[in-house]
Amino acid sequence: MPDTRDPRGNPGAAGGNTGFPPPPPGGGTGPYGGQQTGPYDGQPAGPYGGHPGGPYGGQPGGPYAGPYPGQQAGPYGAPPPFQPQQLPRMDPLAIVALVMSFLVGLTPIALVLGIVALVRISRSGQRGKGQAVAAVAISSAVILLATVGLTVAALSEPERGEDGRVDEATSASVFDIRKGDCFNGRAAGRIDDADGRQSELRVGLVPCDEPHDGEAYATFDIEGHSSFPGMEEVQKIADDRCMKLVSGYMMDTWSYADDVDVAYYHPESTSWARGDREVLCFLSSSGDRLESSLRQDGTTLTDEQTAYLEAVKPLYDVQLTTPEAEPEDDLTANTEWAARAAKAQADAVRDLKAADWPPETGKQVTELVAELEKGLPGWQGAGRATTADDFYLSYGTAYDHSGQKQAQKVREALDLATDMEDAPAL
Repeated sequence: MPDTRDPRGNPGAAGGNTGFPPPPPGGGTGPYGGQQTGPYDGQPAGPYGGHPGGPYGGQPGGPYAGPYPGQQAGPYGAPPPFQPQQLPRMDPLAIVALVMSFLVGLTPIALVLGIVALVRISRSGQRGKGQAVAAVAISSAVILLATVGLTVAALSEPERGEDGRVDEATSASVFDIRKGDCFNGRAAGRIDDADGRQSELRVGLVPCDEPHDGEAYATFDIEGHSSFPGMEEVQKIADDRCMKLVSGYMMDTWSYADDVDVAYYHPESTSWARGDREVLCFLSSSGDRLESSLRQDGTTLTDEQTAYLEAVKPLYDVQLTTPEAEPEDDLTANTEWAARAAKAQADAVRDLKAADWPPETGKQVTELVAELEKGLPGWQGAGRATTADDFYLSYGTAYDHSGQKQAQKVREALDLATDMEDAPAL
């Protein structure tokens, strides 16, 4: 007969097969029904029937009765709760030393306080040893780095005499060049290394009575720019200022040699980002190397020479601002320049009169002053001109009374340069 299964895969009821074994002999109601006898003699029917004392006899209080003798009962039979111990206090000196170690100006004090804190902690048992050790280590490192930095800076500075001048040849950075220094190794700017970073240009400082390529005469900082203004603007600023400052170093403008040029070192974009704002102006020669110092100021001239050159210096300065355009092309620029020239000449006359001249020079100075006074109305008229023709007419008067011949006599008396050729001013 075929085997018939229900949907769950169990044998079906066909043929009367229930799938369960027949009841045991002796009857019963099912596999868990009551039985007349249990597995042990004397036990009541049923597999979980009660046992008067159990197979091992009764034990008073159960298997975990307590507490043990001498033990005080707590909740759930546990011992008394744990009492934590109090930590030692923190040494305040260790904290102060650690904080001060980060303040560069106070690191020596922090070092001392850190050592004192370590001694106190070893005696008192207080906490803070780690902070004190850190304070000592940081302070020591800062002091060491500062000492090394100062030592390197001192060694890199060129040696100078009591007058501040270099006595013997030495290597130095362009940032170490001072006014009056003479040096070799002139270059147009700072050098970029192989990594594209700007490195300092080094030069050889030498005494100015030895052959040299350049002589520094002034320095100034570029101001008024929060960011790099561009190379063209930087060079324009350097050109203008360095040309104006040269007469303060080489006061005798008649002594200028044709091959002496004005040059300068200036900031570039990379050095500007590091805070470089300084322009260094120096004199160089387009011909042979310079053989001696070109300095002519109060440190190298007599009092009378200095007084004369300072008096006529405004006349030289105004010549540097001569307009490039002719009056017929830009009358305003020329009249403004003539007005500045009139003021400069008036100032020169005033200062020449006020100076105390020796007898052998006084006469020549008086003649020069008289000639300049004759030319002063010409400058004043040119400053007020309304046409190019009026400008030229007044300018001619000023030019005719420029005082060049009288100035030559004053210079001769003062032992200054007397070559009038290409002389820019008096």
